[in-house]
Formats: sequence, C-alpha cells, structure tokens
Amino acid sequence: MRIRPFGRVLTTALLVAGPSAVLLPAQATVGGPADASGTKSVSYLGHSFTVPASWPVISLTAGSDTCVQYDRHAVYLGTPPADEDCPAGTMGRTDALVVQPASTGGSGSGPARATEDAVSHEIDSYAAGISVTATYFSSPDEVRSILASAGLPLPTSAAAAPANPTPQTRTAPAAATVSAAASRYTGRAFDPCTAPSSSTMNAWKNSSPYGAIGVYLGGVNMGCSQPNLTASWVSAQVSAGWRFFLLYVGPQAPGSSCTSCSTITSASSQGASAAQDAASHAASLGFGAGTPIIYDMEDYAPRGTPAVLSFMSSWANELHALGYSAGEYSSLSSGISDLIANPGSTTPDLIDFAAWDGNAFTGDSSIPDADWANHERIHQYSGGVTQTFGGYSINVDQDYLDVQGSFNTPVGGVLGDVTGDGRPDILAIAPNGNLVVYPNTGGAGVHTFGQAMQVGSGWNGYTIVAVANPYASGRAGLIAVSPDGTLYYYPNTGGSGMNTFGGPIQIGSGWNGFTIVASADVYGVGRPGLLAVAADGTLDYYPNTGGTATGTFGAPIQLGSGWNGWTVDVADIDGDGRPDLLAVDSTGALYVYPNTGQATGATFGAPTQVGSGWSGWQAIDVGTLAGSAPAEILGIDSSGALYEYPNTSVGGSVSFGPPTQVGSGWSGYAMD
Repeated sequence: MRIRPFGRVLTTALLVAGPSAVLLPAQATVGGPADASGTKSVSYLGHSFTVPASWPVISLTAGSDTCVQYDRHAVYLGTPPADEDCPAGTMGRTDALVVQPASTGGSGSGPARATEDAVSHEIDSYAAGISVTATYFSSPDEVRSILASAGLPLPTSAAAAPANPTPQTRTAPAAATVSAAASRYTGRAFDPCTAPSSSTMNAWKNSSPYGAIGVYLGGVNMGCSQPNLTASWVSAQVSAGWRFFLLYVGPQAPGSSCTSCSTITSASSQGASAAQDAASHAASLGFGAGTPIIYDMEDYAPRGTPAVLSFMSSWANELHALGYSAGEYSSLSSGISDLIANPGSTTPDLIDFAAWDGNAFTGDSSIPDADWANHERIHQYSGGVTQTFGGYSINVDQDYLDVQGSFNTPVGGVLGDVTGDGRPDILAIAPNGNLVVYPNTGGAGVHTFGQAMQVGSGWNGYTIVAVANPYASGRAGLIAVSPDGTLYYYPNTGGSGMNTFGGPIQIGSGWNGFTIVASADVYGVGRPGLLAVAADGTLDYYPNTGGTATGTFGAPIQLGSGWNGWTVDVADIDGDGRPDLLAVDSTGALYVYPNTGQATGATFGAPTQVGSGWSGWQAIDVGTLAGSAPAEILGIDSSGALYEYPNTSVGGSVSFGPPTQVGSGWSGYAMD
C-alpha cells in the first residue's frame, strides 16, 4: 500500500465500467434510470439503498478475486473473497459501501446496531441478516443518508471527528496472545494491501523466500478491506512460523504524494488519536506491549515537514505511553531525511524506509550508521510486484527486515553532559553491547530525550560509573569498569558518533565486588573523587589526588558502614553547592543525608526521610535535567516508565514535587 513518489502514477485497473457491466448476485437488483436527483436504487437482502447514480455496483460473487477498494466510490454486494486481487499501492478512503450477509455468530450477528470509528472514517451497521461497512472521506453525511434510506441503524455518536480530536483515556494494553518473538525478524518480507487467506499464506510459507508479512491495521487512508485480518488468522500464521510487522495508514502530510488522501490538520492531537486507534487494533489481534507499530507517511513536499515532525512526535509519545514501540515508514527524501535533520524531535524506535533499488539489506549512505543501529530498520526495496508461489499470486511490496525488538532499550547507564551543551544526557549500554547517548533536547516531558546515537560498540559486561572528568578540565568523559575489574577513563574528544570518546586510560584495578556510587567532589577541592560501597557494606570515598593514570585516586576514606542492600547516589539536593547522599533502604524508604562540608568527622549528617514506597522501582538516579542545581530524582518504575521528580526544596528543607513522565520502555535500565 505504500510509497508512491512524486511523478509515479498508480496503475490500478478500473474494476468495472459502470452498473451495466456488473453481474449482480441473485438477491440484488438495480433500479431503472437515475431520477432527477441523480440517484438510483440498489436492493439487496431485503433492503433498498439509494445511492448516487454514478457509483458502480460491484458483485462479489463466489470464486471471484475482486478487490474491495475504499479509495473509490462503489457499492460492493456480497462477501469479500478470501483472496482479493488488490494493488499493493492502494491508498485513500472515500464514500463507499460493502453490503454482505451477516455472518452467523460473527460480528454481524446479534441485535441491530451501528458503530462509528471517527478516526478511521468508518461506520459499521448491522441488522437481521445483513452487515454493512461504510467508509467516507471527510464527512459521513452521505453514507449515513444511504444507510438511513435502507432502514439500517445509524451510530448515535457524533457524526464526524472534531477538528481537534481529544486523545482517549489511556488503558494498559490487553494481555498479549501473540509471542513477542512474532515481531522480531531478520530477512526478506512482503506487505500486500490486504491479508491473504491461510491457504495462500501456507503456500507462500512453503515456497517463497519470505518469512514475515506486513499487515495494515487501519487508519483513515487504508485503501483496502481486511476481511481475513482477525486474531484467529494472526494466531494461525504465527503457529505456521510467520513473523509480522504492523502498519497504520492515517492522515498524510500537506503536500503528500497521495493527492487523494486525508491530510494532517491538527498534528499533535491527530498523532495521539492515530496512536490510540492503532494500539487498539493491535491489541484486538493479540499483539501486546512492546510490539512496534509503523506509521505509513508517504513521500511529501518540504512544506509538510513541520506538520509531520509534530505529528510523528505525538504518535511516538502516545504509543510509548500505551506500551507499544513506534516506527515510521517514509521515503529517504522526505520523512527519513527530516528525522535525521531534526534529532531534537521525538524520533521513532525504528524506521521503514522506501528506496526501490532492489537491494535487500537495511544500509543506505543517506542514513548515518549510528542511527537506528540496534536492529531497528526495515528497507522497502521494491513495490507493486506481482509474484506467484505455490500457485497463488499476490501484488506486493518487497521488504528486508532487521528488527529484533530491543529498540535501544538500555541495560546500564548514567546521566551526564556528553554533548557539551550544558544539559545532562543519558549514556547507556544497549543490549547488543553498543554504547549509546540519548541527547537532552531541552524539551519537557516525553520530549526531554531524543533518538539514541551510537558512540561505541563492544561494551557487553562493562559497568558505566559516571560521565565526569577526573582531571577537571575540558568536557566530561566516561568512567567505566571492565569485566575484569579494571577502572578506565575515556576522554571526551568533542567529536560525535563513534569519535565521541578517545582511547581508554587505566585509572585503577581490582574494582570487582565494589559498587561505585558516583563520581563527586565530596570535599569541594575542585576535583571529583569516587564514592563506592565495598562488598562488606563499607561506604568509602576515594579522593582525587590530582595525579594521572593509576595515581588519579588516593587511599579510601571510610564514611560509613552497613550500606549493604541500599541504593545510593550523590548530588547537590539541598542547593548549598555540596553533593549530598540520596539513599533508599530495603523497605523502600527514601532518605537524604546532607553534606556537612567537614573534611573530618561526619561528612554526611543525620538523614531526613523524604519519601517511601521506592522498593518497587527498577532504578533511581539524581541529576538536573535542566543542567542546574538543585538535583532532581530520575526513576524507573516497575512498568519501565521513566519519571522526573522536581526538587521543590526551600530554605534547606528538602522535598520533591509530583512526577512528570519523561520516557517509557526503560525496563532493565540500571542507573548508577
């Protein structure tokens, strides 16, 4: 169904020449010549529909392969065939009807009723023995009038979506019935306009080179019907070994190559509404939290860039809030290039880029190697190709997937200003061992951190200690412990990508068994030392001597004991310029130990409890997202949501305000 660059013409064949060219089912009749109002009567299953005279009436007779297309005016009579001969590039939605016998025990059974999906521009109406799906372009007035003329129920909800849709109340995704592995795949795939029958899928599984299929969940510009796409169909294909990638076709950009498509009018609210609709469809098919859903944003002119960036940020943020991962499909020359050029926007977890070059792999010179580097790419390398395997033919777009479901979810990291702009970023180790930076965009809420940028590889088994500079000059580098317990410093070169950090400098050894809490200047000498908890629970401070290499840190100074089982971090919490201790005990109580400023005696004073119930949190860190003291709390709850608790301390009395969510999908992150 996807990308048709400017200048490319859709080559879909006209299905019928007009009403006289159509063989109707035995139960259907078409009235005589159009009356003065330009309408005609179509009778089917005991109901008479008054439709525009220009609309073709298309019979879906048994054994046919007629495609039900919502991108053209038509009345389809009968049950859509199991295998529709649909052009892969069909997009757009206008006023059209599919009238069919109600399935016994299916969605068409039960009492007379009607529902409307104002996001996808679709009305479903049911009565005894009959089921009607009606789509519309912008206003439902005409199809509502047609349904009323046949005496069918109308939805009682508002007739049209408001100009500025209000996002629905969020609910947690339904329990998944499809394994998470079903959305992870590396290899060739295809995406047709409509899901094939199980017979066709079985034939292609046995004889085609494909191992995954892209299916269209819905959206206001989804041009084909999806009669096969049910939870039971998905389950059967997963059992047969198929893998999936999910697509959604909502409003397109101003200046889109799809000139017949509905376009974006209120980017932020429509992006959220589209995400909610897509997540609802995914959940109904059994796809659970973490599954990526890809938005189909066709090629567009430069004037569409602002609307697309706002829309796609809202799409990604809302999907994350709903527990799903977000993807974007577009051309390299528009949607993908805009993402690369605007790293401050909330970027998707994966990209699906169109470049019909016939190359079945996910690399392209226009995409930086460090972007979407952790198995987060799909390449549509050909489109609109009819292929036959096992005696079954489908018109498809061809894809190559490298999607493994990690989406740069970090497994260890810290806050620190890596980019040198004065705002703390997140430096983390991804599951595949890549070292990645999530840059602080200066935004708020879920816009706080941008798309991950790879800055290293081969970090499996390392522990990131801090983003700091033990030599107190230049940009903050990286302090880390290797698997064998060696302590290294990686200076920040001021470069970018894989050139961000220079070669390692050994600054210690024998750190196995220690939990290094932070790098901090506890005594205010102008050089940061190391605070660590030993295996016996002793809290020690290793002062910075001003030396280099293995002479950087001196002998430890014991600051306390009995710290086994505590989660500890260091930052200036009370705003006096000295780093304090923030600690969570085994019961989940949160304490602040103020820095007394004393070089001898009690470096940290008596604790003040500032919270409780923190035992269920996966990770806690302290820092200032805006880059200035006093420090705030950054925490990851049991669902993987990342929250910021603002510091509301006044006059030395420490307190924290209500949380703001700044991310999701962070399960497994270990903030140090």
